[in-house]
Amino acid sequence: MSSHCRNVMADRNLIEKMKNENVDLAITEPFDMCGYEFFEAISVRAHVAVYSCSRLDHVTEIIGQPTPLSYVPGAQSAFGEKMNIWERFMNFFQFKGRSYIFQMIGDADHEAARESHPNLRSWRETLPEASFIFTNSIPYLDFPAPTFDKMIPIGGFTVKTDHKSLKLDEKWSRILNERTRNVLISFGTNARSEEMPIEYKWIPLAADQSRNSQMLKKHGGAVVLSKFDLANPVKVSKTIETVLSDPKYQKNADRLAEILHNQPINATETLIKYIEFAAKFGKLPSLDNQGRHQSFIQYFFLDIIAIISLTSLISLYISYRIVNCAFRKCFGTGCSRSESKSKKE
Repeated sequence: MSSHCRNVMADRNLIEKMKNENVDLAITEPFDMCGYEFFEAISVRAHVAVYSCSRLDHVTEIIGQPTPLSYVPGAQSAFGEKMNIWERFMNFFQFKGRSYIFQMIGDADHEAARESHPNLRSWRETLPEASFIFTNSIPYLDFPAPTFDKMIPIGGFTVKTDHKSLKLDEKWSRILNERTRNVLISFGTNARSEEMPIEYKWIPLAADQSRNSQMLKKHGGAVVLSKFDLANPVKVSKTIETVLSDPKYQKNADRLAEILHNQPINATETLIKYIEFAAKFGKLPSLDNQGRHQSFIQYFFLDIIAIISLTSLISLYISYRIVNCAFRKCFGTGCSRSESKSKKE
């Protein structure tokens, strides 16, 4: 990615051409951070970020979004929200690992861009200045998690859910009507099934696919198989048969579909309104999360905990000395008198 960023940023003609466009608002996905170096170079007035998934771990840390990893799966986690101690450890480890790797990639982009534009600010400074961050998330489908006002969920804004739009064309109707039950297989946009080993053709392959499958499992409309289990055709066959024959999966899937169809907020309208708002008013520092500026000690109240703990210890010590002194004064003096009397006798 850094070599590509180096080439783009070195193209002076492109930079000048885009700078002369006087762009009101720029849009990018903070997956490749070179976009932020480019925005800085052409003096973009404001920008927004768009996720192609529901979360990006490295962005979460940079913008200060709270992420309680004990119950919120990371962007590429294979676990649901109910995790045992090992799964919580792996969720934490994977979150930190992925965040570190992508932050290093972003830093490499920044260094490559500075070769031709030495005064550019880092993406670590410019990304949090995004007017809004649009996430490919549907709150009624996703795992509940803390957020803040800059995060705008627009998941499914390109999906038509009305029954008229869902009607299949003649070709697919004929194919699916040949059998009473059908199994459809999809691998997203990046995987070519013809290049896969046969044992891989039933799996959540990469990126956020595992997390998405766990979301559907949470709603009771899916069963998730690990890719390490899928070389076992008996298990695969039994799982598919279970989903097709047990009516609860159809019932839960229908309920979820009805919820998504009747969402109180239209994602497309939300996207348009927020984009227009950002283009009109530019950067919105009032939405900046103050938590991202705090140190580890401040964020987790470690200074306050230390003060309370120290005060408590001092109070306990003083109380101990007072009680001990009182005890000695009341009982120790009597003992001294008895000893003096014995000596006189």
